[in-house]
Amino acid sequence: MSRRPRCCRRSPATWSSPPTTRAAGWPVPPAVPWIPATASLAGTAVLLGLSRPLDLLLAGEEADASLGLDVHRFRAAVFVLVALMIGTVVAVSGSIGPIMPHFVRLLVGADHRRALPAVALLGRALLIIADLDARTLTSPGEIPVGSLTALVGGPFFLYLMHRKAAP
Repeated sequence: MSRRPRCCRRSPATWSSPPTTRAAGWPVPPAVPWIPATASLAGTAVLLGLSRPLDLLLAGEEADASLGLDVHRFRAAVFVLVALMIGTVVAVSGSIGPIMPHFVRLLVGADHRRALPAVALLGRALLIIADLDARTLTSPGEIPVGSLTALVGGPFFLYLMHRKAAP
């Protein structure tokens, strides 16, 4: 019998994507899930407020500059905000967070006023479905949620890369 704590005896796959109810073998404190939820909701609210300048970015840098938008500063600020949001979401959900904007853009188009709420809702719904599947597919055991989300995210990224590469 190993003298290591129980959390250290688990498989490396479990370390890289723990279930949503436990982290490193210990129960997750009730406040921990609220950290990524708060970060993603606050970030989504900020991005919704910036939906018109985000739509301007689709027109090109010259058009943006002519309308008075400091393109480089705006892109840098949005990049930092989105990186923080993705970091907090991926820490909990695995690869669902980064694929949802691409998936939603295929469904509702590029208008950020429609796409941002759809990304928030569909991303959360897909994570709930993945978590439910992770808990029930191998009951009484549990599959790491990140493993299931990778099964969806990986093929979708490959599809996007193939689609962009095709003429």
